[in-house]
Amino acid sequence: MVEQQKKKRFALFLIKCDSEFVKKVNGGYFNIFVSTCGEDGEQWDLFRVHEANVNQYAEKFEKLAWGKVLTSLPENPAEKITPEIAKELFASFNEELEAAYRKQISWVIPDPKLRDQTKILLSQTLMLVCTEFYEINRFGLGENTFNAR
Repeated sequence: MVEQQKKKRFALFLIKCDSEFVKKVNGGYFNIFVSTCGEDGEQWDLFRVHEANVNQYAEKFEKLAWGKVLTSLPENPAEKITPEIAKELFASFNEELEAAYRKQISWVIPDPKLRDQTKILLSQTLMLVCTEFYEINRFGLGENTFNAR
């Protein structure tokens, strides 16, 4: 009885669509990846993520990576609070923003369209969260309104 060797099996999830150049020259990103990383006797399966799902992943990324920043200010920015509490909230916001920035600065989103969409979504969300709160509470911060510490 001949014993069959089990093949190593891998799955590759691709979000980015193949560019025309990559398709023409290499047959697609999957072929590039397998030829670079694969070995003889391995089985590789390809799964493509539908573009509609990319937006879901981008929203999950925003919540996971920037959620603490977004929740560091009150849900209702027009709520009456004391200048001392406003100062504490701004300090917390600044700390969370810096921490998230330090974590995310080295991340790369190779797809230019997805990268731009992520930047726009994130900047719009951050601006909505902090602009109204700042406008209402900036006068209680003292001389240096841009650094609450």
